Amino acid sequence: MGKTHKGVLSTFSDRLIKNGPLPKEMGRLLKYAETFRYVADYEGAPVALSDARNMVGQAEIFVAAMQAEFMPKEPGDDSDGMQETT
Repeated sequence: MGKTHKGVLSTFSDRLIKNGPLPKEMGRLLKYAETFRYVADYEGAPVALSDARNMVGQAEIFVAAMQAEFMPKEPGDDSDGMQETT
């Protein structure tokens, strides 16, 4: 398992994209987000509001794909698959 952002992304890609059930588009979405994270963290460049909004939309697509693949709904289940915490 990776110990860095790069290592986690590589492991995710190897196990779930290249040799697994997820489409390549999910890997592209994750890599695109990582590019913005790197720029913001290490180059100190701001992220434009339009880019941030785009990333939120892509994150919603990514989360929905993860839920569909790894937390499928049972017939008659109206929940989102997430457990509530108190």
